[in-house]
Amino acid sequence: MKRALPALGALVVALAIPTAASAAPFVEPYTDNPVTAEPPVSRPAGPHCTVTLADHFMSNAPDGSAQDFSGTLTPPAECAGPWAKVVMDYTVSVSGRQFDRFGDVNIGGTEVYWGTTEEPSGAQPTTYTVTKDLTEYSALLRSPQAFHGGIINYTSDVYTGVYDQTVTLTYYEGTPPPNVPDAVVGFPAQDATAHFTLSGLPRNIVRVDMEMTLEGHGCDEQWFSDVPADVSAKYPSAGLCTHGPYREADVSLDGHAVAAVHTFPHIYTGGIVPTL
Repeated sequence: MKRALPALGALVVALAIPTAASAAPFVEPYTDNPVTAEPPVSRPAGPHCTVTLADHFMSNAPDGSAQDFSGTLTPPAECAGPWAKVVMDYTVSVSGRQFDRFGDVNIGGTEVYWGTTEEPSGAQPTTYTVTKDLTEYSALLRSPQAFHGGIINYTSDVYTGVYDQTVTLTYYEGTPPPNVPDAVVGFPAQDATAHFTLSGLPRNIVRVDMEMTLEGHGCDEQWFSDVPADVSAKYPSAGLCTHGPYREADVSLDGHAVAAVHTFPHIYTGGIVPTL
């Protein structure tokens, strides 16, 4: 009996198995009182191996153009599995001036991480680490997979901050958790409305869990301040963002509604009220 975890990528991606994903201490650049949003990811004792996906990889090339890290992720021979846990550590350091940017990590066509950055506080580097439990993707990690990722960044004479990124996966040997899927399949898309043909799935599925990653830009970055369409139309010169402050992602299968997800109320560090 197989249990599959399809991952619908960039606009729509997969979720359903609760995991202990968490961020390392988040240090707001203008305070000496750091805050950790969640408990740290636990790590089993015993044998483990670490594989590096990016080693001090700069978000921008010397000419200022954005660049991604990429390669092939192969399970470490010294820790061939099974694994009790797989943990990703994404460490970033940046100085100078920069706004919030976003980045991701995609393994085998499946989005396994998406997140935004801290803003640097000046000449001194701002360094932070995001840690995520990737155990639910173990089925994807058992064989060599192409990967790519990185922070999409823009530089100029004003925005000088460049992100130094180190990304590792640590494989902890041991008995796998009972809820790890037997298969993981990604369906990446970057459109407001995405249509997929669910091909390549196991034929003896007993349960399917879906993850969805939503990425908002432009007026959707600060959706909480968007006004109704009739208000925007009444004041065309004001440049008001429209469609109101409510956001929802709907999913259907063969024409039947299966899920509706409200957009998580996050605010980018470049938001109109940073203290929120």
